[in-house]
Amino acid sequence: GLELGKARVKEMCESFGAKVTSSVSGRTNLLVVGQEPGMSKVSKARATGQCVLMDVHELRLSLVSGKVCNDVSEKPPMVIASFSMGYKHKEGYNSLALQASTEQLEYAAGLAPPTHYLPAPSAHPPHAKPRAAAKPRAKPNP
Repeated sequence: GLELGKARVKEMCESFGAKVTSSVSGRTNLLVVGQEPGMSKVSKARATGQCVLMDVHELRLSLVSGKVCNDVSEKPPMVIASFSMGYKHKEGYNSLALQASTEQLEYAAGLAPPTHYLPAPSAHPPHAKPRAAAKPRAKPNP
């Protein structure tokens, strides 16, 4: 399944000294993507300006050759054909790609130039229930 594949890729990367995380940060320099990655993670990776995207096959070939390209300027942007639909709920799927504008989709897919960052749509889809505001706690009487 999906988790088995992720675990194997993680183990392979760590065996070559990589630090593997589940989220993208400003320090991320390589994102291994599957067939239908999440739009939010891909958009964040592209926005760092330093993160190379590659699939498992390309990563394997890079490791075998002894040279993993982790310089964005040396590699054309990976084009992503489709994004994950997310999880299915009663109201439908929760993928951010379903709410994104054409510009956001093109940027995340690697079709628009990376001249500026177009943020992904809100992480809370319209059908999601809004979170309740935090209630102030009463101070105990001395």
